[in-house]
Order: sequence, then structure tokens, then C-alpha cells
Amino acid sequence: MKFMKFVVLAALVCLASASISEDFEAWMKKYNKHYGSLEEQMYRQRVFKDNVMRIEGMNSNSNGATYGINAFADRTMNELRRTRVSRSFSKMMKDVKMNHVVAPSANVDKLPKNFNWVDHGAVSGVRDQGDCGSCWAFGSVGTMEGQVFLKKGKLLELSEQNLVDCDHVCQTFPEWGKSCDEGCDGGMEPNAFQYVINNGGINLRSDYPYEGTEGKCRFDKSTAVGGFTNWTYVTVKKEDDLRQYLYDNGPVSVGVHADEWFYYSGGVFDSSCQQENDHAVLLTGWGETSSGTPYWIIKNSWGEDWGIDGYIHLVRGKNKCGILELMSQIHF
Repeated sequence: MKFMKFVVLAALVCLASASISEDFEAWMKKYNKHYGSLEEQMYRQRVFKDNVMRIEGMNSNSNGATYGINAFADRTMNELRRTRVSRSFSKMMKDVKMNHVVAPSANVDKLPKNFNWVDHGAVSGVRDQGDCGSCWAFGSVGTMEGQVFLKKGKLLELSEQNLVDCDHVCQTFPEWGKSCDEGCDGGMEPNAFQYVINNGGINLRSDYPYEGTEGKCRFDKSTAVGGFTNWTYVTVKKEDDLRQYLYDNGPVSVGVHADEWFYYSGGVFDSSCQQENDHAVLLTGWGETSSGTPYWIIKNSWGEDWGIDGYIHLVRGKNKCGILELMSQIHF
């Protein structure tokens, strides 16, 4: 009898292994993944298996969001943190006394239940930052594109690579120290805004395409989009005030803690999340589910295959993932 139980157990293990192997091969084909050796492929398959189990656990403990296998499924969490987010900022921006604007109180009764700057043409398509910690460049470019749209009435796609290659602006924070933009090793949107102001503009993406690695600066002022004059941190007294500011002033660059977002695939994210910012994204709007759950609409830079066509719906009203801690915007 013991021998039969062992045989059955062994058979189940083999079936499970075969299933994971088949799923991994299908995943490799879908995402066009190739590895340098069989040893590397087997290692990535083991990581894939661990992530499948992690995703199953996340779905069983979810508080409204769904999670699924995506292009990140062969990466360890440490690898994702190194390549897909930026440096963590230990200082909350509400304690920094510089370039601040306090959003006025919201006229909630006059704000629509659902609003998205995407629907008004102020937001370009979702991009993929690749294995480069350049989220700060994408967040700041999204804000600049929105301001150009509001100023000129047309959407111009601006160059993240221009920032990655050329922007090394630093900012010193009281009782904290200096933070500089460092290409694929991280940066901050306000630094990027200051670079563009000092530089007299930023190139178009078509003139300066994204490469996902830091290279020699090739900025061409003769074709740059310029005219930006200042930038501000945005602070709010209540989260509804951010709705009013967003409605009046266009898309806003925000910092969030995104370590829990990697396998997000839909729904409203309301799971546990730290508040210390390590990722820059673009706040484009807000909405409310049919059951009355309010959420923010946020554009990410992890490709269209991630999340809801590249976006996440983040629960609104709880300062979830530290969304209120680092908000900034450039202006003409």
C-alpha cells in the first residue's frame, strides 16, 4: 500500500512538472524569450514556477484586483526591483519647503464621476521602459506632453531618451542630501523638469527614439520643444482636491511604491502597499466601479501587455502606495 501511495505521489509530481514545463514553453513563445544556455532556461523555468505560485496566492488574498502571468514571469523580485523601479525616496516631499503649490479645495459636486485626460487627447500611448530604471523620464515626459497639449492644442510625443542620456540635474533636500538624475540608475521628475527648463526644451521622440540604455547626449536644440518656465511640487489637503487639480491642470506626475504591482492585471488595486516612493507614473484621471469603489487611473511604463492595457486602477481616498507623497508638474 505504501509503495502504491509513493507511485501515485510521484506520478502527480511528474504531471505537475510537465504542466509547468508546457506552460513555460508557451509563455516563452508568447513573449519571444530566448536564453543563452539550457542551464539558464531551466533556472528561469524554476523562477517562472515560483512566480505562478506567488500569483495564485495574490489572487486568493486579493482585495479587488486581479493578478496574472505577464512578461515579468521569469524574473525574481530583486531583478524586477533593480530594473523596473527607481531609487526609493526616504524623504516625504510634504516636508520639503521649495517650489510648492497647494491645490485649492475641490468643488466635488461639479466634478464628474469619471474623467480621464486620455479621452481628451492629452496622453500619448503606453511605452515600455525595458530593463532600465528610467521611470522618472517617462513620468516627467507624460506631464510635459499634457502641458504642451493644453498650451498648443495638439499632442506631441516627447523623448524619454533625451532625458536618460542628457539629464544629470541634481537637487539638494534639507536634512537629506543631494539627489541626481542618473539615466537607467534612477532619477526624479522635478530634476527632469529643471533640466528641460535650463536646456531650452526637449526633443521629440521621433527625433530621439527610446533605446533603454544610457548613451551619449545627442540633444538638438534646433528641433526642441521649448517654452517651459517653471515647475512645482503639488500638495493637497484632501485627496478630492487632487481630482480638482488634475481636472484644471492636466496630467500630473506622481511617485508611488510599485513593488506590489508587477503582476497586476485588472480590477481596483487595494492590497497592502508601502508608501515610500520608488516608481514614477502619470496620473491621468479617475473613476468609480459599478459597486461604488473610487479609483485613480494611472499610466505606467511597463508596456501595453501589463495591467489594463498599460494602466492601473488604484483605489482612491486612502493615499494608497503613497500617491500623495511626490506629485509634481511643469508649466509654461
